[in-house]
Amino acid sequence: MKKFFCLLFTLLFAVGTALATGQDIDAAMNEYCDNIQTSIRNNLYYRGHESAEVLVSFEVNPDGTITNINIDKSGGEAFDKAVTDAIQKVS
Repeated sequence: MKKFFCLLFTLLFAVGTALATGQDIDAAMNEYCDNIQTSIRNNLYYRGHESAEVLVSFEVNPDGTITNINIDKSGGEAFDKAVTDAIQKVS
């Protein structure tokens, strides 16, 4: 389950982009969130032996920085740290 909290500015930017290009607004937001998720996955380094799942929420600021990272459902201390580190690298 994806859970992202984006600031109003980001939403307005996506809406403006969607309107300017004729794209569907939902499709533009989904693409934006997918790009963030892909960037996080590309920066994720976890050397644990077990598989893990974590539910994380955060805010994306207008300048692209990420703040207010919260672990909503833990996947274990090591995996939570790996995910948090990956999110911070994207910022």
